[in-house]
Amino acid sequence: MFRVANFLLCLLPLSLLAKDLFFAQSGPDVVSYIMHETGNAAFLMLILALSMSPLRHASGLKVFLQLRRQMGLFAFFYASLHAASYLYFYIDFGWIYVKLEILKRPYIILGFLCWFLLLPLAITSTHYHQKLFGSYWSVLHKLVYLASIFACLHVYLQVRSDFTKAIAFSAVVFFLLAWRIHRRFNFGGTLVAKK
Repeated sequence: MFRVANFLLCLLPLSLLAKDLFFAQSGPDVVSYIMHETGNAAFLMLILALSMSPLRHASGLKVFLQLRRQMGLFAFFYASLHAASYLYFYIDFGWIYVKLEILKRPYIILGFLCWFLLLPLAITSTHYHQKLFGSYWSVLHKLVYLASIFACLHVYLQVRSDFTKAIAFSAVVFFLLAWRIHRRFNFGGTLVAKK
């Protein structure tokens, strides 16, 4: 029940984007709107996925951990839409232009690094892979922390004037990562439980 409701909620950004495109409510720059909305959705899902462990710890409800995988997959889904939109609309899959774009806009490489880090996490998100990799599975999935840092830098470096969104997203990510560091190490530096 919770998973179905969460699945529908995770589809909401895509539904709103489709509605705006269908009713021509995306403004004059449709491509920029698509890029903006898919990027926001990817970052939002990434933040929500990172929020599940603190929520589980605060509430004691295991349902949050069950929803974490689903939100992580949606983060990868929206990040893939974001990357595909850029490759199609901006460079028409002309790979020869990627190098030029990266030199002109360094934040692009951070975005693709974030996507490449999320890729193995999406592929190995099943229970089968969790059993297959054993303890290494948990180590592999810590790549999401690095991906979230790259996502923050990706957003921050492309801001021209209004840094509000970049600062807000970064502050939330910083808090979620700091919470994990605090949980892993006590003030004396001794290891505590990971979960």
